[in-house]
Amino acid sequence: MTPNEVRAEVRSLIGKPSSDTSLTNDFIDRVAHQAMVKMFRFGKPVHARVSYDQNLVANQSDYYLPDKVLDILAVLVSDGTTFSRVPRTTQEAMDEMHSARWMEEGSSHRQVYLNAGVETTSGSDYGKLKITLTPPSRANVTNGLRVRYRRRPNKFSELADLDTEIVDIPLDFQDAMVYYVAFRHLSGQKERVRDANVYLQLFEQQRIDFAAEVAEMWADDLAVAQFSPRGAADDYWSEF
Repeated sequence: MTPNEVRAEVRSLIGKPSSDTSLTNDFIDRVAHQAMVKMFRFGKPVHARVSYDQNLVANQSDYYLPDKVLDILAVLVSDGTTFSRVPRTTQEAMDEMHSARWMEEGSSHRQVYLNAGVETTSGSDYGKLKITLTPPSRANVTNGLRVRYRRRPNKFSELADLDTEIVDIPLDFQDAMVYYVAFRHLSGQKERVRDANVYLQLFEQQRIDFAAEVAEMWADDLAVAQFSPRGAADDYWSEF
């Protein structure tokens, strides 16, 4: 479907013409995107994996990430030659690490990272997602920080136009967007609560079916990796 087709399907499903101002295009587009995000979080589609590199800066702990990040899959740092995976930690564990002795003895292979949420301090980085490395790099390394993540699905406004096919969600599961928008629009109307609940159930079933298809695809990838030479299989799994 295209964004225009999603809008038309929603209005047809719940019986609202385009002239009805209680159901706007902005509402449909925003909630349809929320539905796709929910499907990405639940289904974890393979095609949504992205790798992003930026420079490591000596003695810098905080690094900001692209707006499209949905889930961080892995963080790797390079010494200029080889990338090594950095384990994730918690704020409590990181607080304990900030002892003079640990920092003094820390080395690059003992680095950990914290998913630090969004920047809350006013400034040019306000609202951006960030991670914190401890201890920070001892040297500048060009493209020495690699973050593998699952991206957010594209908003309708990010497509070339409203007649561009939506590809983030396979066609077989795109009705989920329609059902979720219908649920959200009708859930506040007492006389349509039953209809709203039906659409929510249909959305949830589509989400489950989508996740099942992704899992089946992942199983096929696993079989390829397992029957590849050992080194190739190791390289495959190190990617994620």
